[in-house]
This record gives sequence, C-alpha cells and structure tokens, in this order.
Amino acid sequence: MDDGAITKLIDEVRRFVKRLPVVDVVRDDIISNTCLLISEQEIKIESMACDQALRWVRGATFLVARSTERAEFRRTATWRRLQDVYRHDEVGRVFRDEARENQIMLFSAMFDALSPSDGDLLIGQVWDGYTIRELAEQRGLSAAAVEKRLSRARKACRNVINQESCKQFRT
Repeated sequence: MDDGAITKLIDEVRRFVKRLPVVDVVRDDIISNTCLLISEQEIKIESMACDQALRWVRGATFLVARSTERAEFRRTATWRRLQDVYRHDEVGRVFRDEARENQIMLFSAMFDALSPSDGDLLIGQVWDGYTIRELAEQRGLSAAAVEKRLSRARKACRNVINQESCKQFRT
C-alpha cells in the first residue's frame, strides 16, 4: 500500500468523523487517535486488499469515536461532580457539602492507588460495562491477565477504603 492509499484512508476517516454529532475538539481527537492507530497498524493494513482496509479503518474509526466520546463524558461527569461539592441553600448562600467532598476525595485516593492500566481496566468494567473478555480483546491480553489486573485493582481500592475508614475513627 503506497502513500496515496494511506492518504485515501485518512481522507475516509475525516469524512466519516465529519458526519458524527460531536464538537470540533472531540472530532479532532478522534481523527488524530485514528491516524495514530493507522500508523501503528500500517504493516497489517498494507497486507489487506483496498476494500478490506477501508472497512477496517471505518470500524477502527467507529471504535475510536466511541472510546473518545466515553472519555469526554467521564471528564465532564467528573467536573460536574467536583462542582457538586459546593451547594446553595434556600437563601442563596454557598456552602461546602463535606459529605460529597469526602466522597470525591475517596474516589481520588482510590484512583491514585491504581496503576494507569489497572485503573483503565476498572473504569472499562465498572463505568463502561465491558466484560472481561471484551476488555481482554481490546487490549490484546488474555482473559486471565485482565481478571488478575482487575482483582489487583479492586484490592487496591479496598485498601484505600479501609485506610480512609481508619482515619475517620482516629479523628
């Protein structure tokens, strides 16, 4: 596959993403992430027939778009939760909701205790609803490896919760 064919695939990515109902910033992320994936898989794509490569790129673009959309949703949802720490009473005064703030601090401590790959797997299972088999296929791992990493992530979260509970009883 020559440079002209790769350019054709990238143009197809742009046309496909242009039709998606997303904001421009997210659209740019989808295009750049898909182009990165194309460059990483260039050897695999070169061995495909042109129409097969086009189908592969469309499917990859769709998956990258879904992943980017979920990541953007998580970012905005996290921001909304952080904003929920401050509430208004009936008179309009602003006050801190300490219970909500403590909950956010606990989640933050839990994710700080996780490695990025373990945290990503845990989010994929809990937030996005992927099965262990789906997570394994996405990351090119065995199901047993994903199960082990999820187990390690859940254990790290339990340890943080136990430490935080002990802190509350000491104070």
